[in-house]
Amino acid sequence: NEKNVKKGPTVDPLDGVGRLKLSQVDDDQLTRFMLQEGIMFDVNGDHFPNDAGKWFQGQVVLRQHTAWKKGAKKEYFVYVRSIQKDVPGHNGKIIPDIDFEEDFRTPTSSTRRDALPLRKLLIESMAVFNPKYKDEAEPSWCLYDLRDMYPPTASKLERVMPPGSKRGFYAKNKYMPINIALFSCMAIANLVKVTGENPVIPPLEPKSYKTSLCRTDCDDWYGAMHTEIKTLLEMKTFQIVDYDRATMGPLIQTKWVYKLKTDEFGKVIKHKARLVVRGDMQSEDTYGDTFLPTSRMTAMRTLIAIAAQDDLILKHFDITAAFVSAEVDKDIYLTHPPGFEDLVP
Repeated sequence: NEKNVKKGPTVDPLDGVGRLKLSQVDDDQLTRFMLQEGIMFDVNGDHFPNDAGKWFQGQVVLRQHTAWKKGAKKEYFVYVRSIQKDVPGHNGKIIPDIDFEEDFRTPTSSTRRDALPLRKLLIESMAVFNPKYKDEAEPSWCLYDLRDMYPPTASKLERVMPPGSKRGFYAKNKYMPINIALFSCMAIANLVKVTGENPVIPPLEPKSYKTSLCRTDCDDWYGAMHTEIKTLLEMKTFQIVDYDRATMGPLIQTKWVYKLKTDEFGKVIKHKARLVVRGDMQSEDTYGDTFLPTSRMTAMRTLIAIAAQDDLILKHFDITAAFVSAEVDKDIYLTHPPGFEDLVP
């Protein structure tokens, strides 16, 4: 039964429009073809008051079916993104890596006075590309011939479609950081629209003590540092002494490391500050081992297998500030923690 036979994907969604001449296609077919194929063409700057003598690389990025003024008949307009070619530098040499992009709106085929229709731009561009088309009363080339004006390896504007977006945006390199950031913002906006939930993006942690004081949540960070100092003093992790360089040697600098604790939705639930020693400033006579022994996953799996076999109960617990509770066999002299220089013996 032919009704039950699934049809495969359509090879040409435009039903062979590319094999037709320019005069044989309507505005809807032409604009769809330009967008689908990503056709690039040359635009003469003489059509614009301030760009005479320049040439631009054009590509259609959007089409609209609207009227140019209220009450007029609807027609197809396109937005052409033009990139200036052969930009001269201050010394007259060409700058190949700099592009000046600008969009302009133009009708597809309008006979109004001073109009610059897309069809006219394509005819001019083909005449420059191949001189045999220059004096033709009616274009003899088909739409597929437009693809030959630029090689397949030419850098085109690519359409980036974030999830849920119907229009997206065009970018010459969709992997540039600014385009990735824009893609992420559009994806988050669509998530808010679909789910009704506003995802919370936590701020970045401060990198130093000074930057922690310049933030709106500086009180939270100061409270976290105060809690850390209080814990270290209660556990007698260090002692405050008078410094004598002759007998104690050089001091080792300390610094604060900040961390934001968040829940599963990204909301900040705790500001955490840890006082650490600048190990890169230590001398070799103040340390021995330079690694922290931890359990291997093989040992952990073996322990869990034995507990399961003998029907044992495993309990897991955490020790607060376990690392700073370890004993050291040498005296190490540190500077005061940043922001707490008023600590005295």
